[in-house]
This record gives sequence, structure tokens and C-alpha cells, in this order.
Amino acid sequence: MSKLKNSLIATLGLLATLGTVAVLTPRSAIGQKAAASPTTIPPPLNVNVVNTPLPVTGTINVGNLGDAPLPVRDVENPARQPVQFEFNGLNDYQVPAGKRLVIEYVSAELNSLASACTKAVATLQTTAGGVEESHPFYLQLIGTVGTQRDYAVNQQTRLYADPNTMVQPGSRTAGCGGTVIESIVISGYLVDLP
Repeated sequence: MSKLKNSLIATLGLLATLGTVAVLTPRSAIGQKAAASPTTIPPPLNVNVVNTPLPVTGTINVGNLGDAPLPVRDVENPARQPVQFEFNGLNDYQVPAGKRLVIEYVSAELNSLASACTKAVATLQTTAGGVEESHPFYLQLIGTVGTQRDYAVNQQTRLYADPNTMVQPGSRTAGCGGTVIESIVISGYLVDLP
């Protein structure tokens, strides 16, 4: 009887040890389909998205086997429709229909034939979102030749102008006579509007 009792205790101890190991050991997950070999295309899987828009975080990889490459184009690339325009004689620039002008850089020169200016400002007037604004660019004295004083500004900016509106240059000065705006140059790009 004691042999049977000892065997039963040993068997129960072994079962308890195996059960503990089974519960505490991590299990490998099993996928729905086996991985496709590199030479075969796996069958498409149906995906049902119920919470749109789908929040996406992290890195997304798009795979392609190479026989049907995915065409990609940067439609908002500023180099596609560059604009560079000089306002000589303070003429205006009209933004083409269906486009928005983005001005990224402004440079201007002003000459004064009299005393030093207390204020020298080149301006660009634009209309964005139906609101017309005059944007000042403050000029600084860069040199004097005889009685002529030269002022200039070179400034990076970000201005917008709506389709079919005019970009109008101008100037405001104080304390100097015989002022002449030599030029205002803008550079930027056009963006197609839907």
C-alpha cells in the first residue's frame, strides 16, 4: 500500500510540475496563412476597415515585387512651377487663374538722390483668402556714391496671393527726397488649385 501511495504522490508531483511549466511557458502565435515564397504572389486578403479615418502611426512599408512598379509623383514640388518676377517701373503681376502664388523671397533696391532717409520701406500688396494686405520690407543703407544713397533688402518670406489677383509693389519713404525704387524682385512658385 505504501508503494502505491508513493507512486501516486510521485505521479501527482510530476503532473503538477508539467502543468506549471505548460502554464508559464510562452506560446508562439500561429498566423492564418503560411508565408509566400519570394517567387509566388500570395492570394489577396479581404480587409474591412470600420473606423474611418484610420489612425496610422509608425512606419508603413509598401511592398512591390518589381514587375508592376507603383508610379509616384510629388505634386506639390515647388520646382514644378517656379516664378521669378522683377517689378521694374512698379508694374503689377497678375496671378494666373486656377493657381495660388507662394512668394518665398523678396529683394528690393531704392536710390535716394538727397539726404539720408529716416524710413525706407518696399511693399508688396497681395490678396489671400479675399483679404488684401500690404507687406513691408524695411530697407537698409548699403552705400553712398556722391549724393546718391543706395538702400536694399533681401529677405526670405512666405506670402500668398489668390488666383486672378494682382501683386502690387510700392514704397514708403520719409526724410529723403528724389527717391526712386530701382526694382523689387520676387521668387516663389505656383500651386494648382482644385
